[in-house]
Amino acid sequence: MTAQNIASEMTHAEITPEHLLVALAEQENGIVPSILRKMTLDPAQVAAEARKLFDSMPEGAWRRRAALAAHEPDRPVGPGRSHAPAG
Repeated sequence: MTAQNIASEMTHAEITPEHLLVALAEQENGIVPSILRKMTLDPAQVAAEARKLFDSMPEGAWRRRAALAAHEPDRPVGPGRSHAPAG
C-alpha cells in the first residue's frame, strides 16, 4: 500500500512522514523492513506504532463536515451550503 493510499483510507487531509513510514515498513520484500530487522526492530511493530500516531491527525474537511451534519443538522457546515442536509 502506498503512503497516499494510507492517507486516503484514513481520510487524512495530507500525506505525512508517518504515512510514508507505515508504507515503507509494510512493504513485502522491501529494503526498509530488511534494514529495520538488521537494527533488531520488528517492521510490523514499527508500522503499528506509527499507525497509533494517526489518531492525533486531522481528518479531511469533507469527513468533518459529514460528521458535523450527522450530529448537528441545523448548523451551517461550510461555504456554499446554508445548512447540513436533513436526514
